[in-house]
Amino acid sequence: MGIGTAAAALVLPALKTGTFPQWPAALPMHVWALMGQYFFTALGAGAGLSLVYLVLRRNKDDFGRDYYRFGLCTAAKWALVPMLIQLGFQGWLFSTLSEQTRQAVQTGPLGILWLVTAGCALICVGLWLAIARSQTPVRLKWAAFLGSLLLWTMHTANTLLFLNLSGIA
Repeated sequence: MGIGTAAAALVLPALKTGTFPQWPAALPMHVWALMGQYFFTALGAGAGLSLVYLVLRRNKDDFGRDYYRFGLCTAAKWALVPMLIQLGFQGWLFSTLSEQTRQAVQTGPLGILWLVTAGCALICVGLWLAIARSQTPVRLKWAAFLGSLLLWTMHTANTLLFLNLSGIA
């Protein structure tokens, strides 16, 4: 939904008027920041959700303690790095907004969405760091499930934020 949504938001108005933007120069900087943010969110979410898959799949195929220790720690590391990069893109996105839009975000309900997005991402990073550093990551099953719930919440808040910013910016 990330890059496709951002591209559709730019192209759909052009379809009505018949004027198409020149790629990539016509894309504003905040759209590049959104696309980068969604790209790294997708990478982190894929790895974060694979933690839940590994935990659920363990009931069907038990490959042994060492396999799940390696798999959970590796998936947590793969989820951790893109989510940290995504937070950097979120900061870049905020810096590319106009002063009026920045003021609206800081004082209005968009700020709550922004905080929910950043807060959920930071909590996910903390949970995945705990799983990645654990000697017994299978005991942290709750962290994998909580991380997936927070990923869903973060994605929902991020989508609402994007939809509101596309009307303002």
